[in-house]
Amino acid sequence: MYLNDHQRSSFYEALGMDTTEFNMHVLHETNKTVGRVFPQVIDTYNPEFKERLDSMVAMNKQLSAIGESDAPEIMKSLQKLPIIANFVGELLALFLMKPVEGGTYDMASNETALTY
Repeated sequence: MYLNDHQRSSFYEALGMDTTEFNMHVLHETNKTVGRVFPQVIDTYNPEFKERLDSMVAMNKQLSAIGESDAPEIMKSLQKLPIIANFVGELLALFLMKPVEGGTYDMASNETALTY
């Protein structure tokens, strides 16, 4: 979502919105909802989280520019390799970030019932 929306930031700007601010709001709110279901969630308030997302936006722009260039396909592929490797590194770093505790709780099995 973050990368996709930043590719189309003109849409959000036309609505008078800041793409990054809107996306971070959506990510924070989604994370709160997810935290009700899962015991741990990614810390979207950690500055490292946004820094890594912004880094991936920059890399995504580089990949797009290379893809749109007139260079031969083999050169494009070679130019993209280190960027893709860095991108994967950022994804891995996000995955390995220390999570925060969610708001889940266990229900005793005899207290649950299916209701219609």
